[in-house]
Amino acid sequence: MLKISWPKAVTGQVQITLKGERIGQFLDYAVQAGIPLENLVWMEEDKLSIHLALRHFFPMYRAAKMYKLQIRIYRKLGMPFIWKRVKKRRFFAIGAILFFLILTSLSSFVWKVDIEGNKQVPNEQILSLLRTHGVYPGQLKVKLPQTDTLQFEMQQKLPQASWIGVRLEGTRIVVTVAEKRQIEQSPEQVKMEGKFHLIAKKDAMIYQMQITHGQPLVGVNHVVKKGQVLVSGYYGNPEAPETGEAVGASGVVLGQVWYQSEVYAPMKLERKEYTGARQKKKFLFLGSYIVRNPFSKQAPFEQYEMIQEVRPIQIGSWEFPFGLVEEEYLEMKNNQEKLSEDQATLNGLDQARADVLRAVGKHGKILEEKILHRSIENGKVYLKIHFDVIENIAVPEPLTQGDGTLDPTKTPANPPQPSE
Repeated sequence: MLKISWPKAVTGQVQITLKGERIGQFLDYAVQAGIPLENLVWMEEDKLSIHLALRHFFPMYRAAKMYKLQIRIYRKLGMPFIWKRVKKRRFFAIGAILFFLILTSLSSFVWKVDIEGNKQVPNEQILSLLRTHGVYPGQLKVKLPQTDTLQFEMQQKLPQASWIGVRLEGTRIVVTVAEKRQIEQSPEQVKMEGKFHLIAKKDAMIYQMQITHGQPLVGVNHVVKKGQVLVSGYYGNPEAPETGEAVGASGVVLGQVWYQSEVYAPMKLERKEYTGARQKKKFLFLGSYIVRNPFSKQAPFEQYEMIQEVRPIQIGSWEFPFGLVEEEYLEMKNNQEKLSEDQATLNGLDQARADVLRAVGKHGKILEEKILHRSIENGKVYLKIHFDVIENIAVPEPLTQGDGTLDPTKTPANPPQPSE
């Protein structure tokens, strides 16, 4: 099988056979005349197959005729022959190119947005929210936001949904909505909607109470269990709180609780630093495809950060699905910093404190901390830490749950341990 290199594919190459009694004299002449012949294969005693570049064909042809050899062109390869065939069928070639360009352009857009799984959230609300994030029919795929970012921002703005998934299928965007389960309410429950008791979300000792509505059923320094009613939503007789007026409970009940945290703090830190070296590259893009130079390195640095900017060709407000992509490569290097055991311990404590404060919310604070255990394992400092913290332990519970929830001494069958 004839193999052709890239330079010869551009200039053209032919495979021919020569037949005659004076082939040997022809080869001597070709060597002296500087006519390069490749892949010489004797097919018969007086028949020879050779390869040569297209530009050497006519000098070879004249020499072969001089020695009265029969010439037969066996194969033609390269762009000159392809271009000749294309010129004979120019309208077909133009049509094929236009078809490819139109197909690529059409496949570079979003043509449909489908929403599934929603029953209570209107389609119009979801479509409007998608449009504010740049997702709508007719949008270029390269301008769509990242899927993870879009899902997170939509879920923040649609509290009725417990989960939102977004996926791209060809030219179609599919948004799947998992709505929060709604509990059917009776007429009495509808009337009581928005009024709650306050119950304990975990075991604790009451530290402080700031009640604005409702009847407190516990006091400071009382030990409460998870699920116990702290403030009744009925206000009236403390001996029979369920007989009072339904005003709803509100306020903050701070309780002292215990957390146990386990963290691993590395004794080696890797920091990334920019060296200041940078390099820019520009490529053409067509739809969602970037046309890169196959003979150049993809990245000029061993370690780098890449910033990509897409610049479509624009006429007025209309953007075409092709243009330039500019990529800027910033060289980086990793520096390692060794820490002592004490320094790693401080970092571990900071990490554990941040985790605890994130868990206890805006009303929380740390009263006391104590390292229960410390050891070094595989280049990391292992810490087991006990925290005494203050946090708001009150959570609302609808008044329609029943009278049983009003018993301040009632606790669940399997109460949790005081430490978490």
